[in-house]
Amino acid sequence: MENPVQVGRVGTGITKVNIGAPKLISTKLKNDKNAGDEPVVFLTDLMVANFEPEKYLKKNLEFVEEPKIREFRVSLENTKKAVAQNLQKNVYRNYKEFVFVTKEISQMEDEATLFKEMLGKLDTICDGLYNNELEVAGMTEDEKKAARALHRRTIRMTVNDQQGVFAAQMTKLWNSVEGSQRMLPYSPNRHIATNPSYYTERFVVGGGS
Repeated sequence: MENPVQVGRVGTGITKVNIGAPKLISTKLKNDKNAGDEPVVFLTDLMVANFEPEKYLKKNLEFVEEPKIREFRVSLENTKKAVAQNLQKNVYRNYKEFVFVTKEISQMEDEATLFKEMLGKLDTICDGLYNNELEVAGMTEDEKKAARALHRRTIRMTVNDQQGVFAAQMTKLWNSVEGSQRMLPYSPNRHIATNPSYYTERFVVGGGS
């Protein structure tokens, strides 16, 4: 019960007021967290960069009673288990994808090796045919070596020039037809097979993948 207010006079023009003992009001209750609030576990709070456990616990449990703290601990443990299970599922799924990609890469390596061997055999056959031509021509060994070197360099230059022509064709197509570059991105050996004049902005594309 509040103390009664007593009013008395001390001297002329001075009033004495007695309001009793002051009440103590905790300023902590003015914060966002109230004493009766129940703490809640949010994963977003736990996933921030430079997470500091001390600050997190102080923020959530500073004004919480012991029973609520125990419940909060159980929530944290359940969250930990759920995250661990989810992580395990993701690892298993990623492992299956990794195995699949590894097999695909291995198969591509085998195909690339086979293709390389076939190119080697083709090169050997071409060299044999070219050597026969040189033999028929009656060239010396030095002349044959020079002719072979010139022949290989000519082949490389022809391939490079051809790729340049193909790239120029595709560039013209991309500049002429809106959105064509997205549908037909760059690929080695992709080129314009024909450009009929009776079609409007329509090209027949061959080669590539």
